[in-house]
Amino acid sequence: MQQRKIHPSYFNRLLYGQTGIMQYQYIQSEQDKITLNIVAPDKLGIEIINSLREVVRRDIDENMVLEINYVDEIKRSISGKHRFVISTLKDD
Repeated sequence: MQQRKIHPSYFNRLLYGQTGIMQYQYIQSEQDKITLNIVAPDKLGIEIINSLREVVRRDIDENMVLEINYVDEIKRSISGKHRFVISTLKDD
């Protein structure tokens, strides 16, 4: 599979208008999977989740899996910044 680079701002736009989310972070540590960690008092509705998954498959790769985790906290980097998007994939 050809690796595509997607600008981090793409992911920020996916949650536009979701006012109940306090923090979020996308992490890609596998070629075909992105994890979305969310800090929120309530879970997202199934329609929103399905829409997110559909958009990611359409725009990035049809086999891409979007996993959603609800967490209590998203840790900041050592420098104190909140990283919204992290990829641990190696560049080829």
